[in-house]
Amino acid sequence: MYAIAIWNYCREDSKLPVWIHEFADQGFDTISFNTGLFTRISSEHLRAANAAMDERNLMATAHGSSAMTKDAMEATLNALGDRLYAFTMDPVKREDSRGTLYDGRKMAEALATVLDLTDGTNIKVAIEDFPLDDLALTYYQSEFSGLYSHQRAGILIDVGHMHMRMKRSPYFSSLSIEEYFRRLPCPLVEVHVHDNHGLKDEHGHLGLGTVPFAEVAAALTKVNFRGVSTIEIAPSFHGSTPEESKPKAFESLRLWKALFTTVNQQGS
Repeated sequence: MYAIAIWNYCREDSKLPVWIHEFADQGFDTISFNTGLFTRISSEHLRAANAAMDERNLMATAHGSSAMTKDAMEATLNALGDRLYAFTMDPVKREDSRGTLYDGRKMAEALATVLDLTDGTNIKVAIEDFPLDDLALTYYQSEFSGLYSHQRAGILIDVGHMHMRMKRSPYFSSLSIEEYFRRLPCPLVEVHVHDNHGLKDEHGHLGLGTVPFAEVAAALTKVNFRGVSTIEIAPSFHGSTPEESKPKAFESLRLWKALFTTVNQQGS
């Protein structure tokens, strides 16, 4: 499955159907929405967006924050219904004299709430970049108390963030990309795909930075990844605009797909 993070492109709710069709025309089979949309979009615009998705037989993912309210979670689930493949959330972090720590309690509450709200469905539920290994899961085990044993609980890995970690952190720089994925203590549900130079979160198109995407595709193939690849370009992060960036999003999808084709051909 190949998704586009549409929230970084379409800022007008009335134009969502147009953008949905444009991305579908280029080979995207899934639309990734920011959950904030569903707390403000009118019923008229939501119906039009859903009709466009149904016309093109598209799936959806939703991405929000572990700090979001239960009402916002319910609004997202009600809006997308059976189209929803995965509900993912950013982690919540706090900083004090010990450094930066995850707010495990808040994240665990969010994970448990979404799992409960989606009970009886096949919707995957994941937090972005947490937990990255058994060490992290053990450290926060009192907050999560077995939540990650749930069959629908998993993780979203942001490839751009992974690149920065492996460039800047001695702990992660000693790993290969394949090891980074193999150390995950829960199923890999989704990857966010974007480029940077390893120094800051540029959210660029493929080729803007130094992310070794061929190695990433090879590693994902080796760990048998079958989830969603979401092109998460954010034009404003690198001085671009949605209209300037849109063709690069199309090309990024083509490049990403081609890498998997190459990997599979080499393995056959």
